[in-house]
Amino acid sequence: MIAQIKAERKAGCASRKHPEATGTVERNRVWSPPSKTIITEISLDMAYIAFVKSLCRSIALLLLMTTSLALLAQSAVVRYRVSLPHVSLRSDRGERIYSVTVVMHCGRFVAINLIPDDWSVSVEGPVSEETRLGMDAGHGTSSLWHSEDLNGFLTILADHSCFDISGSLVTATFYDGEEHERHISFQPGELILKKEGQQRSPSAH
Repeated sequence: MIAQIKAERKAGCASRKHPEATGTVERNRVWSPPSKTIITEISLDMAYIAFVKSLCRSIALLLLMTTSLALLAQSAVVRYRVSLPHVSLRSDRGERIYSVTVVMHCGRFVAINLIPDDWSVSVEGPVSEETRLGMDAGHGTSSLWHSEDLNGFLTILADHSCFDISGSLVTATFYDGEEHERHISFQPGELILKKEGQQRSPSAH
């Protein structure tokens, strides 16, 4: 029994010193360069990453330009309250205002803030960037004694890239048994536009 154990130990030592004797020879591994397929896949991954980065930069730039254009367009559109300038009426002859017209380019009427009693209002939609508003008294007794009676009567949005606004009014007096009309026109820049507490100087007519 002891002799058998010694024989097995000798056989184990021999197999460790000469592994080929056991049929389990371990050969040294030799490094070989990556295949062309692996190199191609790495190149494609790098190209995809570069494309994604470029796309993200382009999208960010586009969003920035869109926001800038929107802010620029918004800053060009201004909201105003409209009033008539002071008009000297011949009150000694009973002169009164019974009709008002406002014509605007590159803007729109967003509110009518004041309609005198027994007056009617009509608004014509934009045609070739021109829109028009008319106000008329229903009867002579509802005509206005003062142009200031229409202070702030309109609210408009103005696109200053091509904006202008003008207007006119018609007054009537009754003397010598006849009605006499007077037409007063307001050129662009003569109507009073009030924005954020700032007001243009009125012109007397």
